[in-house]
Amino acid sequence: MTRGALMHLEQLKFEAALREAKKNLKGEWDVTAMVIRAFCEYAVGNHAAFRQGLASSLIALPWLRLFLLNQSKPLPDGDDGFRSIRLDEMVFSKFVRLAYHVVPGLTEACKSFLAEPQVLMAEAELRQYWKGYWRKSDAERVGTHEGWDELVGARTQRLAG
Repeated sequence: MTRGALMHLEQLKFEAALREAKKNLKGEWDVTAMVIRAFCEYAVGNHAAFRQGLASSLIALPWLRLFLLNQSKPLPDGDDGFRSIRLDEMVFSKFVRLAYHVVPGLTEACKSFLAEPQVLMAEAELRQYWKGYWRKSDAERVGTHEGWDELVGARTQRLAG
């Protein structure tokens, strides 16, 4: 996770934050990078890119919902909140929290996004697929890796719109 983009956000230097995010986070498939870039896009007024980045981040990291809403309750159905490499939630929170709260309107935009019925439905659908495929033995699996990828792509596009 780069501190440069976050530091610029904290200083309300939004264009510099986005440049730093694009420069240093380019090509990474790192959910923290997606979140930081989404915040930067929102800060400069690119709300379509913000929604795209937030949707991708939320799909890869359902735990993000708890961070964005400042909640400590568990996710539904025993979901651990991770669809990729597990990140250190404490470190993430420590570095990202100030930037999240200092960008005018960002907290409200994230909460509004999370409250949308289509977001809630997509999260439930993806959680169900994940549980049926990724957490099962080969004999018990329902679905395929390609099916997961297709579902993720479709839901990300729908939520970004």
